[in-house]
Amino acid sequence: MHPTHPRRRPWPTVLLLVMTALLVALAAVVVVAPPAGADSLGGAEPSNYQTRVLAVRPATEGITVEVVDAGTRLRLHNASGREVVVLGDESEPWLRVGPGQSVTWHDHRAHWEAEELPTGVRRAPGTAQVAVPRWTISLRTGRRLVDVVGEVRWVPGPSPLPWLAGAAVLAMAVVAAGRGRRWLGVLVAALALVVALDLVQLAGAWTGARPPLPGTLLTLGASAAGWVLAALAVRQLLRRRLESGLFQLLLAAGLLVVVSGLGDLGFLFRSQLASSLPDWMVRAAVTGKLGLAAGALAAGALHLRALLAAQARDVSPEPGLEVVPSWDWDEEPPTLEPAAATTSSSNLATVLPWPSHRRQGTFDDPDLPGGA
Repeated sequence: MHPTHPRRRPWPTVLLLVMTALLVALAAVVVVAPPAGADSLGGAEPSNYQTRVLAVRPATEGITVEVVDAGTRLRLHNASGREVVVLGDESEPWLRVGPGQSVTWHDHRAHWEAEELPTGVRRAPGTAQVAVPRWTISLRTGRRLVDVVGEVRWVPGPSPLPWLAGAAVLAMAVVAAGRGRRWLGVLVAALALVVALDLVQLAGAWTGARPPLPGTLLTLGASAAGWVLAALAVRQLLRRRLESGLFQLLLAAGLLVVVSGLGDLGFLFRSQLASSLPDWMVRAAVTGKLGLAAGALAAGALHLRALLAAQARDVSPEPGLEVVPSWDWDEEPPTLEPAAATTSSSNLATVLPWPSHRRQGTFDDPDLPGGA
């Protein structure tokens, strides 16, 4: 007997969900993306420009100036016992620092502000060189003028190819492991590791850069949404609510791939990273997040497709149970080979195989040959 409606096809549904998750993640990145040189979720944006303080002239006891946040800010510590005034471009009072205070600010004079690269860098981008030979910021303490002198260097970053290759291998490993009987544990572990690595990287960035709170809260929203969705997905999967768990996993993995993976690609090929963690550890965390999230996204899509296909056939397999494919109602039905004909003195019957979950050869009808 044919059904009254055609079987649902799972792939369009799964692909639509994956694309929706990625588009939502991209929209979140666009909304919360900081401008160039501003603070990001991981503190200051990574770059190849290295700002250095060369000297404080004349040297003044109790006044120190250092570069922080991957070269995007200057920090002045005043332990001289008198007020220090930072002068602006026109030698006007711009910032006052009282005795015993530390102030951090962004000063355009200590950076390469143009969008285009310096001439020397355009000619040889793979060579370390001086981009701004000299910058000067004047201070006034009492009646005395003090100059802070520095330079900006171009320091090329490493090649991102080894890190991207590692992410690809990790993603394929998750997909391969997710095809086994323990696929549920693999997806839960991969998603939990992505969140853990994101938190570790974030902690290193906050302790190393200390970005302003308003900008941090704004950019934190996209990643926090991914963490919440990941927690909900893990909860549903552990409770064996597979359909809702896999849907939430796709949303969480898609969001984390874009925000915490693709959004942090700059850490893989920039030299100046604002973090208290070693550079290799930051890059390893980004590689792990990108590979694990992408692998969980692909594996989750495959399992959701199998689940929807099983539901379309009114089959509810247990986790790890292989689903036997069935023929499509839109196609020609499979040809069944007739069994051997059985004859008797009164009639001639042809026995056809009948689909059953019982062991082959067991029949309930006593009128059929071999019946109970």
